Amino acid sequence: MFVHIGNNVMIPKKDIVAIFDIKVKNDKNSKSKAKSYIVTSDKCYDSLISCDTLKKRFNSNSYF
Repeated sequence: MFVHIGNNVMIPKKDIVAIFDIKVKNDKNSKSKAKSYIVTSDKCYDSLISCDTLKKRFNSNSYF
């Protein structure tokens, strides 16, 4: 099973170690719009999808 984390990226559920919410004060000079980080065994991804939505996708039995 996979989790869609946005930007046409899908990660196998078995590889996900943690999903973190980004709570950073919006800086007008910041170009990042990321809302969450996904940590896998070999890489860290940022996602425009909220942490809560990613957790729901992770816990669902669907393929996405």
